[in-house]
Parts: sequence; C-alpha cells; structure tokens
Amino acid sequence: MPRSTSTQHGARATARKSPGKGDARRASASRSRGGAPRTRPAPAAKRPRKAPARSRAPYGPLVAIAVIAVLAWTFYPVLRVQYREERTKAQLEAELGALKTRNAGLQTQVERLKTPEGVEDVARETLGLVREGERAYVVVDGEATATTARIEPVRAPELTETVLTQVLDAVFGVQ
Repeated sequence: MPRSTSTQHGARATARKSPGKGDARRASASRSRGGAPRTRPAPAAKRPRKAPARSRAPYGPLVAIAVIAVLAWTFYPVLRVQYREERTKAQLEAELGALKTRNAGLQTQVERLKTPEGVEDVARETLGLVREGERAYVVVDGEATATTARIEPVRAPELTETVLTQVLDAVFGVQ
C-alpha cells in the first residue's frame, strides 16, 4: 500500500516502494481486472514494410583503392629517400671493407720493408742490384714490365643484385 506524506503546502504526495515479487503479481491482476489494456504488436501482414537497404558493397573497393592511392602518394617520397640512403650506405660499407682489407695488406708490406731482408728484396727486384760475386741475368719479354710496387685505386666491390633489389631500384629510380 502506498504511503502518503504531506508536503510544505499541504498537498499530499504518495511514495512508492520499489517493485518486488508481490508487486508484479498485483500489477498483472489489476490489469486483468480492468487496468490499462495490454498492447499487442500488429500482425506481420499489417506492418508497413521497410524500404530495402541499399548495398554499399560497390563503394567499398573504390574507397579502399582511393585510400591506398593517397597513402602511396604520401609515403613514396619518404620511402624513396630512405631506400636510396640504404643503398648508398650498403655501397659505402662494402667499399670500407675493401679499403680495410687493402690497408691490412699495405701494413704487412710496410712491416716487411722495415726489415733488412725486405729492403734487399725490393732493391733486387726494382733496381736490379746484386751482391758481390753474384751475376744478374735479365730476361726480357716482348713487353717491358716493371715490377715496381704500384698503388692501385680501390674499386668498390659489386653488391649482390637480387630480383627484389632490381625491382626496388626500378621503382625508386636508383642506378
């Protein structure tokens, strides 16, 4: 049973309790006795039909292609610079390795030339000097060949080319 209370102006207000199990039974009984009529859904035949939803499938691939094109257009210059830098770095590292190998060979040659035996060998080969009591014979071929030690320029070693590298070189314009 609702409880009534008075307010400041003398009007009565009713306080309702939260519905419990007994309240649900009372509410259903009051409806069946003449309470508020129950509303039932209209039969399926009398319901208005909804318009068929349009399929958005044709726009999906076009939107995906447009997004990919915008991303490619945006990131291509950055990727191109990065790829070129990586290729240049790889070439320079290969050249550095070749120079280190050449420097190691020259260092061993310098160490050998610091010894008396090394100096004697170079004097015999390049200058044609002989010791006392030795005879020197010179055999000349059709072309004159000098055996002087020459410093040859270092050539950058060729990087291994794969199919992927060739394709990326073509895409990014690296020669």
